[in-house]
Amino acid sequence: MLISEPVKKPISLYLLLIAAACLVVYTNTFRVPFQFDDLEAIQKNPALHSVTDIASIWRYWPTRFITYLSFALNYQVHGLSVFGYHAVNLLIHLVNSLLVFLIVRNFLRRLNREEDSMALFAGLIFAVHPVQTQAVTYIYQRSTSLATLFILLSLYFYFTGKENPDRKKSLQRYLLTAGSALAGMFTKEIAIVIPFLLLLVQVFLFQEDKFQPFPVLLFLLLLPVVPLTAFATRLVGASDFQKVSLVTAGSTGVVTRNEYLFTQFRGLLTYLRLLVVPINQNLDYDYPVSTSLFQPGTLAGLAVLLMLLAAVVFFYRRNRLLSLSIGWFLLTLAPQSSFLPKPDLIVEHRLYLPCLGYSLFLPAVVLGRRQELRRPGIYLLILISGLYAVLAFGRNMMWRSRVVLWDETVKRSPDKARAYLNRGLAYEERGAYNLALKDYTKALQLQPDYTLAHLNRGVVLAKLHQFDLALTELEKVRKLKPESSAVANNYGVVLAMAGKLHQAVEEFSLALTLNPQYPEAYRNRGISHLQLGNLSRAIDDFSAAISLDRYQPETYHYRAIAYCLSGKEELARKDWNKFQRLTGKKTLDVEKIIQMIEKAPDKVRIEFNAW
Repeated sequence: MLISEPVKKPISLYLLLIAAACLVVYTNTFRVPFQFDDLEAIQKNPALHSVTDIASIWRYWPTRFITYLSFALNYQVHGLSVFGYHAVNLLIHLVNSLLVFLIVRNFLRRLNREEDSMALFAGLIFAVHPVQTQAVTYIYQRSTSLATLFILLSLYFYFTGKENPDRKKSLQRYLLTAGSALAGMFTKEIAIVIPFLLLLVQVFLFQEDKFQPFPVLLFLLLLPVVPLTAFATRLVGASDFQKVSLVTAGSTGVVTRNEYLFTQFRGLLTYLRLLVVPINQNLDYDYPVSTSLFQPGTLAGLAVLLMLLAAVVFFYRRNRLLSLSIGWFLLTLAPQSSFLPKPDLIVEHRLYLPCLGYSLFLPAVVLGRRQELRRPGIYLLILISGLYAVLAFGRNMMWRSRVVLWDETVKRSPDKARAYLNRGLAYEERGAYNLALKDYTKALQLQPDYTLAHLNRGVVLAKLHQFDLALTELEKVRKLKPESSAVANNYGVVLAMAGKLHQAVEEFSLALTLNPQYPEAYRNRGISHLQLGNLSRAIDDFSAAISLDRYQPETYHYRAIAYCLSGKEELARKDWNKFQRLTGKKTLDVEKIIQMIEKAPDKVRIEFNAW
C-alpha cells in the first residue's frame, strides 16, 4: 500500500454510512406527485395496467421493456399511489451508490491503493449529489437509474470474475456480467456503453494480464443489441440518425446531427458546472442550438473536451486514477451527448452515470498521495459532501409541488412554451383556472401551433363557462390535428359542459373510432349517456373504460351511480367499495349516497375528463 490508514474499518460501516446519507437526502420525496412525463408514461399508460400482458409492455417501448415492466409491477401493487414508485426509485439509487463504493474500492485495490476512505467519499458524493435528483425523484427517469444499476452490476461481476482464481466461479461471474449487460440493454439505450466500459477497465486496470477473449466476444455480441432492436421494432429509422424534432417548445423545430453535436460541445460546459457547482438546476432547459462550430461557446466547449481527452492520455502513466475518472465521465456521457440527435438538447439526468467519474475524480484530487494532506483533505470532502446533501435535499423540496417546480422552471426558461404549459396544467389541477388560462395563452404566444396548449386552453375556457371561445379554440387545433383522438375527446368535453350532450356523444364516439384504446373517451361518453338517462349504455361505456384502466377510481364512482339509478344497488356498493380502496376514502357512507341519489338523481355531480 502506498498510503496506509490509521484504523482499518469494516466495509459494512462504510456501506451503512452511504445508505444513511442516501436515505436522509431523499426522505422528503415519498409524496412527490407524478410530474411531467410521469402523467403519460405511467398514470395514463394502458400498457401498464396488467403486469401479465407482457406483449403490450414490450410493444410500448422494446428497448426499455424492463423499465416499463418495473412500472407495471408498481402499478399492480400500488396503483397510482406514488409512495411505492418512489420507494423503488430510492432503493435503486441506494444500491447504485453502494455499488459505486465497491467498484471504486476494486479500482483502488487493483492500483495497489487500499484506501477505503477514498471509495467511501466516491460513494457518498454519488449518493448525495444534487444533480442526481432528477434521475431519482422524477419517477419516469427510473429508466436512467435502473439502466445504471445493470451497468454497474456488469462491471462489478466482470471485475470479480477477472480476479477470481477459480475458473468455474470466474465463468459464473462472466455469465452474470453478460446477463446484467443484456438486462441493461432492454432497460435504457445508454446501456450500449457497457462493452466500452469493460474495455476501459481492461485497458486501465488489466492491461498487464494475459489476453482473455471474453471481453472482446462480449463486446461484439452486445454492441448491436440496442440498434438492431430499435430498427427491428421501428423505434427509429435511418433519418433519426441525421436529424430529430426538437422539444424546444412543443413539438416543432428540427436539429441536424451536426447542430446537435455542436450544441453538445457547449452543453459539456454546463454539465461540468452542474457537477462542480450544482446550483440553478432546471427541469426543462431552454438551450439554444449551435448552428456553427465557430460560435464562442461552442468553440470553448470543444477546447475543454480536447483538454479532457489530453488529460486522459497525460495522466494514464502518471496518475491512473485521475485518467480513469475523466475517461469514465467522457465515455458514459457520449451515448446521449455526442452526434446522435435527441429531442432535448441537455437534461440533468444524463449526468447520473457520468457522475461516478466526478465522484471518483474529486476525492482522488483532494486526498492525493501526500500523507500530510490527508486529514485536511478528509475534512474538506466531508464539507463538500455535506453541502451537496443540503442542496440535494432542498432540490427535492421543489419537486413536492407541481406549481412550485414549474414556477421555478418558468423563471429559468422564460421563453419556453412547454414550461408555461406544464405550469398551466398544475394551476388547472388546483382549480386556478384564470392563472392556467394565462399560462396557456403565453405558451401559444411563444408557439402558435402548440397543439396541447390549444387543447388545454379550450378546456379551461369551458371551465370558466366561456363556451363559444372554448369551441373556437378547439376548432383551431382541429385544423392542425384533424385525426387526433385527444382533440375529439376534448371537443366532446366542451360540448358536454355546454349542455350539448348529443353532440358530445358523437365527438366521444369519433375519438374512440380514432383510438379504440382510449379509456377517458369511454368514461366521458358514459357520463354523457348517464346525464341523458341512457343507463345501460352508460354502464357499458364505464365497463369498457375499466377494462382498459382498472385503477381510475372515478370510473367506478360513475358506474356505481348508473347501477344505483338502474336499481342495481348491490353492484353499486361493490363499485363504491372499489372506489374507496383506490382513493383511501374510508369514511365514505355508501348507504347515505344511495339514499341521496334515489331522492335527487338530477343533482348528481358530474365531471368530464379532458385529454
